[in-house]
Amino acid sequence: MWTAAAALLLSLAPHQDGKLSISNLRATYGVPGIVREGNKVNPGDVLYLCFDVTGVKLDVEGRATYSLTTEIKDGAGEVQFKHTGKPVTVQGLLGGDRISAFSTVDVGTKQKAGDYSVQITIKDEGASASTKATFSLTEPDFALVHVMTALDADRKGVAASFTVGQTVYISGQIVGFKKDNEGSPNIQVELTILDETGTATTKTPITGNIDAKSKIPSGAEALPVQVPVGLNRPGKFTAAIKITDQISGKTSSLKLPLVVSEAK
Repeated sequence: MWTAAAALLLSLAPHQDGKLSISNLRATYGVPGIVREGNKVNPGDVLYLCFDVTGVKLDVEGRATYSLTTEIKDGAGEVQFKHTGKPVTVQGLLGGDRISAFSTVDVGTKQKAGDYSVQITIKDEGASASTKATFSLTEPDFALVHVMTALDADRKGVAASFTVGQTVYISGQIVGFKKDNEGSPNIQVELTILDETGTATTKTPITGNIDAKSKIPSGAEALPVQVPVGLNRPGKFTAAIKITDQISGKTSSLKLPLVVSEAK
């Protein structure tokens, strides 16, 4: 089953021409997360679509009220899901005429593989603007989904850039795994941090296993995984994640850019 949600956030921007428009549409890992490369989505994943809205008109108290509609169509143009959120009031305490917004699409595990489009429309009392994104839903397979980089273990402080001294928690959920005759998975997780030249920062990767010792609940279809990484120096790094299903022999990999700035 498709599900969707949308929200409006406030940010500051220079004055525009007053025409409501949407720009800087990008898929991310969480909000406001690292930009997601490519348009392939695995079943069980969540697609986060972030964008900016300019030309916003605020009242004398700096408030504006808008609603977001998310509509999903398949490759044939048939509507598969439509959600119109309730009007949301935001307050621009920093002035300007821009709001940041996002829509999330939970693709579930029962949807048919293929190409889809997501049309997002924002409306106020006198204007509207739309934008569209496309994605390709793959067949069910062994993969790491619902990936986020956060500043806390509870994944509430999602972030896309970081500062020396912080700890980034890289997390996600493993789906499409096999179980042994006892009903337990056997998955190896590896994390390697690469510097700007592509060289590993440590001789051996960080590794862990999810197996019978992990006490996985019976019937679990998604396995949570999280690795904390202390950020001890500035630079541009890459977190290379590899998961291996020791039962099926399948592997899946993912790379996330980590931009770390000097604390000032």
